[in-house]
Amino acid sequence: MRARPLTNVYTAVSSSNITGEFPGSKSFQSTPATTAPDVSKRTSHDPVDVNATPLSVDYPNDLDAHKRKKSSTLNMTRKRQRMSFTDTDEEDVELRRSRRRVNMQRYRNKIRMHADTLEADVQQLREEIQKLQLKHHTLLATSKKSTAWGVAAEYFRLFPYGLRGGFTSTEPHDLIEAPSSGSSEQRGFLIANMAADVIGPKGCGLQKLVEGLRKLTLYLPTMSTQLVRLETGPRDSIIASTRVEVTITANAIRLAFPHLIHNKKRSRFASMLQGQQLVTQGVVHFEWDSDSSRVTLLQSKADLLTPMLKILGDLETVASVFQEALITPECTLSSKD
Repeated sequence: MRARPLTNVYTAVSSSNITGEFPGSKSFQSTPATTAPDVSKRTSHDPVDVNATPLSVDYPNDLDAHKRKKSSTLNMTRKRQRMSFTDTDEEDVELRRSRRRVNMQRYRNKIRMHADTLEADVQQLREEIQKLQLKHHTLLATSKKSTAWGVAAEYFRLFPYGLRGGFTSTEPHDLIEAPSSGSSEQRGFLIANMAADVIGPKGCGLQKLVEGLRKLTLYLPTMSTQLVRLETGPRDSIIASTRVEVTITANAIRLAFPHLIHNKKRSRFASMLQGQQLVTQGVVHFEWDSDSSRVTLLQSKADLLTPMLKILGDLETVASVFQEALITPECTLSSKD
Protein backbone atom coordinates (compact mmCIF):
# COMPACT_ATOMS: atom_id res chain seq x y z
CA MET A 1 0.00 0.00 0.00
CA ARG A 2 1.10 3.41 -0.85
CA ALA A 3 1.51 6.02 1.88
CA ARG A 4 -0.41 9.30 1.71
CA PRO A 5 1.66 12.35 1.53
CA LEU A 6 1.96 14.44 4.76
CA THR A 7 1.18 17.58 2.91
CA ASN A 8 -2.32 16.45 2.26
CA VAL A 9 -2.85 15.51 5.98
CA TYR A 10 -1.75 18.92 7.18
CA THR A 11 -4.00 20.49 4.65
CA ALA A 12 -6.91 18.39 5.80
CA VAL A 13 -6.36 19.29 9.50
CA SER A 14 -6.11 22.91 8.68
CA SER A 15 -9.28 22.71 6.68
CA SER A 16 -11.06 20.99 9.55
CA ASN A 17 -10.17 23.82 11.89
CA ILE A 18 -11.85 26.23 9.57
CA THR A 19 -14.87 24.14 8.54
CA GLY A 20 -15.28 22.12 11.77
CA GLU A 21 -14.81 18.83 9.97
CA PHE A 22 -12.04 16.31 10.24
CA PRO A 23 -11.00 14.22 7.34
CA GLY A 24 -12.62 10.88 7.28
CA SER A 25 -15.30 11.80 9.93
CA LYS A 26 -18.80 13.08 9.96
CA SER A 27 -19.38 16.79 9.91
CA PHE A 28 -20.84 18.47 13.15
CA GLN A 29 -22.16 21.80 14.23
CA SER A 30 -20.31 24.20 16.64
CA THR A 31 -21.53 24.45 20.22
CA PRO A 32 -23.95 27.36 20.47
CA ALA A 33 -22.68 30.42 22.39
CA THR A 34 -25.72 30.42 24.65
CA THR A 35 -25.16 26.89 25.94
CA ALA A 36 -23.52 26.82 29.40
CA PRO A 37 -20.23 25.03 29.30
CA ASP A 38 -19.84 21.70 30.99
CA VAL A 39 -17.72 22.57 33.98
CA SER A 40 -17.11 18.95 34.95
CA LYS A 41 -15.57 18.12 31.57
CA ARG A 42 -13.47 21.26 31.24
CA THR A 43 -9.81 21.28 31.83
CA SER A 44 -7.37 23.99 32.47
CA HIS A 45 -6.45 23.89 28.83
CA ASP A 46 -9.98 24.44 27.53
CA PRO A 47 -10.78 27.93 26.33
CA VAL A 48 -13.29 29.92 28.41
CA ASP A 49 -16.07 31.73 26.73
CA VAL A 50 -16.31 35.14 28.37
CA ASN A 51 -19.80 35.60 26.97
CA ALA A 52 -21.09 32.47 28.64
CA THR A 53 -23.72 32.85 31.43
CA PRO A 54 -21.93 32.89 34.82
CA LEU A 55 -22.66 30.37 37.48
CA SER A 56 -25.09 31.43 40.21
CA VAL A 57 -23.05 31.34 43.49
CA ASP A 58 -24.50 32.91 46.71
CA TYR A 59 -21.59 32.31 49.09
CA PRO A 60 -19.74 35.62 48.56
CA ASN A 61 -22.91 37.62 49.35
CA ASP A 62 -23.51 35.61 52.51
CA LEU A 63 -19.91 36.21 53.54
CA ASP A 64 -20.27 39.98 53.11
CA ALA A 65 -23.47 40.02 55.15
CA HIS A 66 -21.79 37.99 57.86
CA LYS A 67 -18.86 40.38 57.90
CA ARG A 68 -21.17 43.39 58.10
CA LYS A 69 -23.13 41.81 60.97
CA LYS A 70 -19.96 40.91 62.80
CA SER A 71 -18.57 44.44 62.28
CA SER A 72 -21.83 45.99 63.56
CA THR A 73 -21.78 43.77 66.64
CA LEU A 74 -18.15 44.64 67.26
CA ASN A 75 -18.89 48.37 66.91
CA MET A 76 -21.78 48.15 69.37
CA THR A 77 -19.56 46.29 71.83
CA ARG A 78 -16.84 48.91 71.50
CA LYS A 79 -19.42 51.70 71.90
CA ARG A 80 -20.73 50.10 75.09
CA GLN A 81 -17.19 49.73 76.36
CA ARG A 82 -16.43 53.38 75.57
CA MET A 83 -19.63 54.47 77.33
CA SER A 84 -18.74 52.30 80.30
CA PHE A 85 -15.22 53.69 80.37
CA THR A 86 -16.59 57.26 80.06
CA ASP A 87 -18.96 56.77 82.98
CA THR A 88 -16.18 55.26 85.03
CA ASP A 89 -13.83 58.12 84.16
CA GLU A 90 -16.46 60.71 85.11
CA GLU A 91 -17.05 58.98 88.42
CA ASP A 92 -13.31 58.88 89.09
CA VAL A 93 -12.94 62.58 88.23
CA GLU A 94 -15.85 63.55 90.47
CA LEU A 95 -14.46 61.40 93.28
CA ARG A 96 -11.04 63.04 92.95
CA ARG A 97 -12.64 66.49 92.94
CA SER A 98 -14.66 65.65 96.03
CA ARG A 99 -11.57 64.41 97.84
CA ARG A 100 -9.67 67.53 96.74
CA ARG A 101 -12.43 69.78 98.11
CA VAL A 102 -12.43 67.94 101.42
CA ASN A 103 -8.65 68.20 101.67
CA MET A 104 -8.71 71.92 100.83
CA GLN A 105 -11.40 72.52 103.45
CA ARG A 106 -9.35 70.68 106.05
CA TYR A 107 -6.30 72.71 105.06
CA ARG A 108 -8.22 75.99 105.34
CA ASN A 109 -9.61 75.00 108.73
CA LYS A 110 -6.13 74.12 109.91
CA ILE A 111 -4.74 77.46 108.71
CA ARG A 112 -7.65 79.32 110.32
CA MET A 113 -7.17 77.54 113.63
CA HIS A 114 -3.45 78.26 113.48
CA ALA A 115 -4.13 81.96 112.80
CA ASP A 116 -6.62 82.13 115.68
CA THR A 117 -4.10 80.50 118.00
CA LEU A 118 -1.38 82.94 116.94
CA GLU A 119 -3.72 85.89 117.39
CA ALA A 120 -4.66 84.72 120.88
CA ASP A 121 -0.99 84.24 121.76
CA VAL A 122 -0.11 87.71 120.46
CA GLN A 123 -2.93 89.26 122.46
CA GLN A 124 -1.80 87.42 125.57
CA LEU A 125 1.77 88.64 125.06
CA ARG A 126 0.54 92.21 124.64
CA GLU A 127 -1.40 92.02 127.88
CA GLU A 128 1.61 90.59 129.69
CA ILE A 129 3.81 93.37 128.28
CA GLN A 130 1.34 95.99 129.47
CA LYS A 131 1.26 94.42 132.93
CA LEU A 132 5.04 94.41 133.14
CA GLN A 133 5.24 98.01 131.93
CA LEU A 134 2.69 99.06 134.53
CA LYS A 135 4.61 97.32 137.30
CA HIS A 136 7.81 98.93 136.05
CA HIS A 137 6.37 102.45 136.09
CA THR A 138 4.71 101.84 139.44
CA LEU A 139 8.01 100.73 140.97
CA LEU A 140 9.78 103.74 139.48
CA ALA A 141 7.17 106.08 140.90
CA THR A 142 7.28 104.56 144.38
CA SER A 143 11.06 104.15 144.52
CA LYS A 144 11.61 107.90 144.28
CA LYS A 145 10.79 110.17 147.18
CA SER A 146 7.65 111.94 145.94
CA THR A 147 6.98 115.61 146.58
CA ALA A 148 3.85 117.65 145.90
CA TRP A 149 5.61 119.73 143.25
CA GLY A 150 7.09 116.68 141.54
CA VAL A 151 3.75 114.84 141.47
CA ALA A 152 1.93 117.90 140.06
CA ALA A 153 4.51 118.40 137.31
CA GLU A 154 4.41 114.69 136.42
CA TYR A 155 0.62 114.78 136.25
CA PHE A 156 0.65 117.44 133.52
CA ARG A 157 3.31 115.53 131.62
CA LEU A 158 1.22 112.36 131.58
CA PHE A 159 -2.30 113.78 131.24
CA PRO A 160 -2.19 116.63 128.69
CA TYR A 161 -5.12 115.06 126.80
CA GLY A 162 -6.91 113.41 129.69
CA LEU A 163 -7.26 109.70 130.42
CA ARG A 164 -7.79 107.30 127.55
CA GLY A 165 -9.87 104.28 128.55
CA GLY A 166 -11.23 103.47 131.99
CA PHE A 167 -10.54 101.29 135.00
CA THR A 168 -12.97 98.50 135.80
CA SER A 169 -12.28 97.94 139.48
CA THR A 170 -11.42 99.79 142.68
CA GLU A 171 -8.66 97.40 143.70
CA PRO A 172 -5.09 98.35 142.68
CA HIS A 173 -4.37 94.78 141.61
CA ASP A 174 -7.46 94.80 139.38
CA LEU A 175 -6.49 98.20 138.02
CA ILE A 176 -3.23 96.68 136.84
CA GLU A 177 -5.24 94.02 134.99
CA ALA A 178 -7.12 96.68 132.98
CA PRO A 179 -4.91 97.43 129.95
CA SER A 180 -7.58 99.66 128.36
CA SER A 181 -7.44 102.17 131.24
CA GLY A 182 -5.06 104.70 129.75
CA SER A 183 -1.38 104.10 129.17
CA SER A 184 0.73 102.03 131.52
CA GLU A 185 2.50 105.20 132.69
CA GLN A 186 -0.79 106.90 133.50
CA ARG A 187 -2.05 103.93 135.49
CA GLY A 188 1.24 103.45 137.27
CA PHE A 189 1.29 107.12 138.24
CA LEU A 190 -2.24 107.06 139.66
CA ILE A 191 -1.68 103.86 141.63
CA ALA A 192 1.63 105.05 143.05
CA ASN A 193 0.68 108.66 143.94
CA MET A 194 -3.06 108.77 144.67
CA ALA A 195 -4.46 107.98 148.10
CA ALA A 196 -7.05 105.22 148.35
CA ASP A 197 -9.68 107.78 149.43
CA VAL A 198 -8.64 110.52 147.01
CA ILE A 199 -11.40 113.00 146.15
CA GLY A 200 -11.95 113.43 142.44
CA PRO A 201 -14.54 114.93 140.07
CA LYS A 202 -17.08 112.17 140.75
CA GLY A 203 -16.54 111.56 144.45
CA CYS A 204 -14.23 109.72 146.81
CA GLY A 205 -11.91 106.89 145.82
CA LEU A 206 -9.47 106.04 143.08
CA GLN A 207 -12.18 104.50 140.98
CA LYS A 208 -14.27 107.68 141.14
CA LEU A 209 -11.25 109.77 140.19
CA VAL A 210 -10.51 107.59 137.19
CA GLU A 211 -14.16 107.55 136.15
CA GLY A 212 -14.35 111.35 136.23
CA LEU A 213 -11.16 111.79 134.22
CA ARG A 214 -12.27 109.23 131.67
CA LYS A 215 -15.75 110.72 131.16
CA LEU A 216 -14.44 114.25 130.78
CA THR A 217 -12.02 112.98 128.14
CA LEU A 218 -14.87 111.12 126.43
CA TYR A 219 -17.15 114.16 126.28
CA LEU A 220 -14.39 116.54 125.13
CA PRO A 221 -11.92 114.31 123.23
CA THR A 222 -10.07 117.28 121.71
CA MET A 223 -9.42 119.06 125.00
CA SER A 224 -5.76 119.71 125.78
CA THR A 225 -4.35 121.14 129.02
CA GLN A 226 -0.98 122.89 129.29
CA LEU A 227 0.70 123.84 132.55
CA VAL A 228 1.35 127.56 132.89
CA ARG A 229 2.63 127.81 136.46
CA LEU A 230 2.56 126.09 139.88
CA GLU A 231 1.87 127.85 143.14
CA THR A 232 1.77 126.78 146.76
CA GLY A 233 -1.68 126.87 148.34
CA PRO A 234 -2.98 126.46 151.88
CA ARG A 235 -2.38 123.25 153.87
CA ASP A 236 0.35 121.81 151.64
CA SER A 237 -1.78 122.18 148.50
CA ILE A 238 -0.57 123.01 145.00
CA ILE A 239 -2.48 125.31 142.65
CA ALA A 240 -1.67 124.85 138.95
CA SER A 241 -2.67 127.48 136.41
CA THR A 242 -3.40 126.00 132.98
CA ARG A 243 -4.26 126.91 129.42
CA VAL A 244 -7.14 124.84 128.03
CA GLU A 245 -8.04 124.42 124.36
CA VAL A 246 -11.21 122.65 123.19
CA THR A 247 -12.55 122.16 119.67
CA ILE A 248 -16.31 121.57 119.59
CA THR A 249 -16.74 118.67 117.18
CA ALA A 250 -19.91 116.90 116.08
CA ASN A 251 -18.97 114.03 118.39
CA ALA A 252 -18.53 116.41 121.34
CA ILE A 253 -21.97 117.92 120.69
CA ARG A 254 -23.53 114.46 120.45
CA LEU A 255 -21.99 113.31 123.75
CA ALA A 256 -21.77 116.47 125.88
CA PHE A 257 -24.75 118.41 124.48
CA PRO A 258 -27.20 115.74 123.26
CA HIS A 259 -30.25 117.96 123.94
CA LEU A 260 -29.13 120.33 121.18
CA ILE A 261 -29.59 117.55 118.62
CA HIS A 262 -32.93 116.21 119.86
CA ASN A 263 -34.53 119.66 120.27
CA LYS A 264 -35.40 121.40 116.99
CA LYS A 265 -35.44 124.86 118.60
CA ARG A 266 -31.92 124.39 119.97
CA SER A 267 -30.44 122.58 116.98
CA ARG A 268 -29.32 125.91 115.52
CA PHE A 269 -27.08 126.38 118.58
CA ALA A 270 -25.34 123.11 117.68
CA SER A 271 -24.67 124.48 114.20
CA MET A 272 -23.23 127.66 115.75
CA LEU A 273 -20.91 125.71 118.07
CA GLN A 274 -19.71 122.97 115.71
CA GLY A 275 -16.15 123.53 114.57
CA GLN A 276 -15.48 126.35 117.05
CA GLN A 277 -12.22 126.32 119.04
CA LEU A 278 -12.44 127.48 122.64
CA VAL A 279 -9.29 128.82 124.31
CA THR A 280 -9.60 129.57 127.99
CA GLN A 281 -7.85 129.57 131.36
CA GLY A 282 -8.09 126.75 133.88
CA VAL A 283 -6.88 125.64 137.27
CA VAL A 284 -6.04 122.28 138.85
CA HIS A 285 -6.06 121.87 142.61
CA PHE A 286 -3.85 119.26 144.32
CA GLU A 287 -4.00 118.49 148.06
CA TRP A 288 -1.02 116.64 149.46
CA ASP A 289 -0.65 114.34 152.46
CA SER A 290 2.93 114.63 153.74
CA ASP A 291 2.67 111.53 155.93
CA SER A 292 1.74 109.16 153.08
CA SER A 293 3.32 111.26 150.30
CA ARG A 294 0.14 110.88 148.26
CA VAL A 295 -2.46 113.15 146.70
CA THR A 296 -5.71 113.28 148.66
CA LEU A 297 -7.63 115.65 146.34
CA LEU A 298 -7.43 116.27 142.59
CA GLN A 299 -9.94 118.59 140.93
CA SER A 300 -9.80 120.75 137.83
CA LYS A 301 -11.85 123.61 136.39
CA ALA A 302 -11.84 125.70 133.22
CA ASP A 303 -13.84 128.73 132.13
CA LEU A 304 -16.08 127.73 129.21
CA LEU A 305 -18.58 130.50 129.83
CA THR A 306 -16.49 133.34 128.39
CA PRO A 307 -15.68 131.80 124.99
CA MET A 308 -19.23 130.41 124.70
CA LEU A 309 -20.61 133.89 125.29
CA LYS A 310 -18.50 135.27 122.46
CA ILE A 311 -19.87 132.65 120.08
CA LEU A 312 -23.55 132.56 121.12
CA GLY A 313 -23.94 136.25 121.90
CA ASP A 314 -25.93 136.38 125.15
CA LEU A 315 -26.14 134.72 128.54
CA GLU A 316 -29.65 133.41 127.96
CA THR A 317 -28.51 131.36 125.00
CA VAL A 318 -25.44 130.13 126.90
CA ALA A 319 -27.67 129.10 129.81
CA SER A 320 -29.97 127.26 127.38
CA VAL A 321 -27.00 125.40 125.91
CA PHE A 322 -25.73 124.26 129.34
CA GLN A 323 -29.20 123.65 130.81
CA GLU A 324 -29.29 119.93 130.03
CA ALA A 325 -25.65 119.40 129.09
CA LEU A 326 -23.49 116.73 130.70
CA ILE A 327 -20.73 119.26 131.44
CA THR A 328 -20.91 122.58 133.30
CA PRO A 329 -19.65 126.05 132.28
CA GLU A 330 -16.67 125.31 134.58
CA CYS A 331 -15.75 122.27 132.43
CA THR A 332 -16.68 119.75 135.11
CA LEU A 333 -19.15 116.88 135.02
CA SER A 334 -22.72 117.92 135.70
CA SER A 335 -25.05 116.22 138.15
CA LYS A 336 -27.04 114.81 135.19
CA ASP A 337 -24.14 112.58 134.22
